[in-house]
Amino acid sequence: MPDSLDAPVGVEDRPDTPEPSRPVGWSFARAADWARSRGPVARACAAVLLYAVVSVVAYGREALPHFGSHCLTMCATDTNYFIWSLQWMSHALAHGLNPFHTNVLTAPGSLDLTWAVTVPGPAFILAPVTWLFGPVATDNLLLLLAPVLAGWAAYLVCNRVTRRFWPSVVGGFVFGFSPYVEHYMRAQLHALLVFPAALAVYLVLRRMDGSMGKRAFVILLALVLILQISISAEIFASMTLFGAIALAGVLAFEPKLRKALWSVTGLIAAAYVAVAVVLVPYLLELFRNAPTRTIRDPAMASADLLSFVIPKRGMLVGGTTFYGITRKFVGTAEMAYLGPVFILILLLFAWEGRRRRSTWLLLGFIAVCALLSLGPKLHVDGAESVGMPGALLTSLPFMHNSLPERWVEYMWIAIAVITAMWLTRGSTRGRWIRYLLVGVALVFTIQEVNYPPAPTQLAVPAFFTDGTYRSYLHPGEIVLPVTKYLGNDFLWQAKADMYYRMPQGSWPLVRIAEGGDIVRNWTLGTTSFRHPVTPPTPASLRGLLEQHHVDAIVATDEINARWRVVLRSVVSSNPISVDGVIIYRVG
Repeated sequence: MPDSLDAPVGVEDRPDTPEPSRPVGWSFARAADWARSRGPVARACAAVLLYAVVSVVAYGREALPHFGSHCLTMCATDTNYFIWSLQWMSHALAHGLNPFHTNVLTAPGSLDLTWAVTVPGPAFILAPVTWLFGPVATDNLLLLLAPVLAGWAAYLVCNRVTRRFWPSVVGGFVFGFSPYVEHYMRAQLHALLVFPAALAVYLVLRRMDGSMGKRAFVILLALVLILQISISAEIFASMTLFGAIALAGVLAFEPKLRKALWSVTGLIAAAYVAVAVVLVPYLLELFRNAPTRTIRDPAMASADLLSFVIPKRGMLVGGTTFYGITRKFVGTAEMAYLGPVFILILLLFAWEGRRRRSTWLLLGFIAVCALLSLGPKLHVDGAESVGMPGALLTSLPFMHNSLPERWVEYMWIAIAVITAMWLTRGSTRGRWIRYLLVGVALVFTIQEVNYPPAPTQLAVPAFFTDGTYRSYLHPGEIVLPVTKYLGNDFLWQAKADMYYRMPQGSWPLVRIAEGGDIVRNWTLGTTSFRHPVTPPTPASLRGLLEQHHVDAIVATDEINARWRVVLRSVVSSNPISVDGVIIYRVG
């Protein structure tokens, strides 16, 4: 590593020597010796195995026996949507369809999915898993893998900086199980699969220290960028922007690295050009179908200034204590929460490395990330006040739908590196105190992932699970599902492998087909995954059925009396009750 990064070089950089015989038994010293005696690939695999065990124990222990039928964390609306997305990719590949365009939603029209968060890259890679075990198993697998992959990528970055195994393992834990990752373990795969951002940092470090050739760097970075854009265009855009901020900071304040970094910057630009060439058809669709309106107000999806120091409800430690304050915060404040011990570690790191440029570059980057995550308007205890620099970012092309609260992701990568570097300093005898402090810091940032409580059983009637729908519906019919909770309609269609078409598109889809206002109004007006779907007026429902040429209505038998009155006033045919649903044929 370059000298200016102050990376301590440990015994891992020495040639391997025969390990002397030691007494049988386990100790921290023996574990460290074992790690040093293994090659870099074996050490990285050991770190991944450790992260995988923690991920399974923390998130998958209850759903593991029912991996293909139960939710890993929450059966929320987002979960149902991503299950649909995974099944759609599997269905499209099996039938030779365009996975970025579908006619099974907003029927009899079609829907462009380019800007929809369908995670096409992971869905394509894991299509064999979906074919064999179903989309629920694939969704659960991705949720379990997300913290493991994030931890592994952060481990590689930390190991490149510190050259020490255990500090790098802990640094991987800091990012892989950070409040950001834990928050999105609730369902949202497009924001959860963020490991490519850390992998990009690792590749840049490899190129800067000369351990990776130019051609290999450009090819690998291009692959990482393609993977990220296939997961989330929003994260791809913010990753590019914050990467540019980090490069600009090093160029401005680290003269010793300027020459090497200019060379790397040119190669990064070459990787982006390669991505543009490879993805020309996809990018043309991306530009052509870019949303013209803001889906969520960035000011209401930003970090509150107090959210960095006060735990929000849902945090394991102190979450309920400060609920009277945090309930007024905008956005999802738990992602930014540092906790008192991590703040102490940052202060100690600053004091001990106060004469090193790398210290202030890392801390400065954290400060910039935190500042920009406050969004276009400063919120303190929920109260809006002055304008903030985040307004400049959200006004940029393709950034007006990027949520500032998610930009803390990059802050946590830097905190992981700082933690690993801090653990390598100090006396050998007192190092266990540092590990203890980091352990306490991690405890303070643990979230109750299953909060708020939700059932783990997916809400799919036997009508779909047993294949009964084939006896009552025709392939390609336009069917309006009437579900108890928002998003279950996607789950039903996925279970039927897109056997029928639906007139609606739901809220995770950025682009709603023209003429879908009726559906959007009564579907999204007063509902969430915690509240039953409110029935429309008879006139609205009648207009929807006529406008979308609906052939049948399939309603769960859990619908309330209000729904039944509306349906009977619109549909004249006698309903059929079978396997947990009520079928209304529309004349």
